[in-house]
Amino acid sequence: MIIPACASAKKPAVTAREKPFLISPQIDQSAVTFNLLAERAKDVLIVGQWSGWQREPMTRLDQGVWTYKAAAMPPGVWTYFFLVDGLEINDPLNPAVQTGREPNASIVALAADPPAPWDTHNIPHGTLHTHRYFATALGRERQIIVYTPPGYNASSPPLPVLYLTHGWGGDERSWTAEGRANLIADSLIAANKAVPMLIVMSNAHAIPLTGHEPRSYGTDNTDAFIHELRQDIRPLVESTYRVRTDADSRAFVGLSMGGSHAFMLGLMYSDEFTWIAALSPGEVPLDRIKAALDAPAAVNARLHVFWVPIGRWDSPEHLEKFIDKLKAAGLKPEFELVDGDHSWPVWRGDLVKLLPRLFR
Repeated sequence: MIIPACASAKKPAVTAREKPFLISPQIDQSAVTFNLLAERAKDVLIVGQWSGWQREPMTRLDQGVWTYKAAAMPPGVWTYFFLVDGLEINDPLNPAVQTGREPNASIVALAADPPAPWDTHNIPHGTLHTHRYFATALGRERQIIVYTPPGYNASSPPLPVLYLTHGWGGDERSWTAEGRANLIADSLIAANKAVPMLIVMSNAHAIPLTGHEPRSYGTDNTDAFIHELRQDIRPLVESTYRVRTDADSRAFVGLSMGGSHAFMLGLMYSDEFTWIAALSPGEVPLDRIKAALDAPAAVNARLHVFWVPIGRWDSPEHLEKFIDKLKAAGLKPEFELVDGDHSWPVWRGDLVKLLPRLFR
């Protein structure tokens, strides 16, 4: 007798119908429960940003379910991952994932009471637009995300534009996924603390990343990014949206690697961008900004804001020395130490402080 192949196949340990129904993360006020189905795992830990990246053991329940309850998670937007027998994995039940080069963590958001600017409010919300375009400066296709404020339409008065970039690990999605820039803008505009503006979020990696990067990647990438911004991104935005096109209506803000872009733009192109903030930035070679060092009075006169904040626990000593060199040359960067380290909770707070200062 011939036995059909399907009849001899082994039944899976757990079929789709038998799998327990799980939610993760499950939020109940300040308590957040995380669940993971890992039948064959021997040891599962959760590692969360809210606890300072401590490794917390998860408890095994029936049917191979592992669970962990954070009984008093502080409000905020946090990243986390699981360690399953030593292997790092995202939460497979959570679609909110860290963006960028290494999307190796999940995101959980716990709202404050009253809501923080990056929490969801019952207020009018802006719109996020995604644009694919061919960057002639780079010879390849790229993408930007554009935030338009509540009420914007084709007959709106022209608006100012904030160009906003991420750091080494991110991409053009980072300022909305982790930074919540759109929600922050919604909140501050609704409260009349910030003027309505467009926010343009682009990919700060203009040069493709490879497994082995030359030492010159930083400066070469900044040069390529600025070339793309001026030749492709800004013309695309100014031809597509109702925006003001004078230098006093353009701001540029970047964090970490993007902060280096901000330094270069603010010091070398202050006739095109007059509101500059470099958040927790890397420094730039002094020979690349020689023109600004030779004419500090002209740069100072054009820049309405030149803000350089960094976290107290972010090893700010190297940045302070760089700022001192700029000041010795006659430039006037506004250096500020803020609470925190090199992470999104700091940069969200920076954006909340900065937006009310722009375009006033």
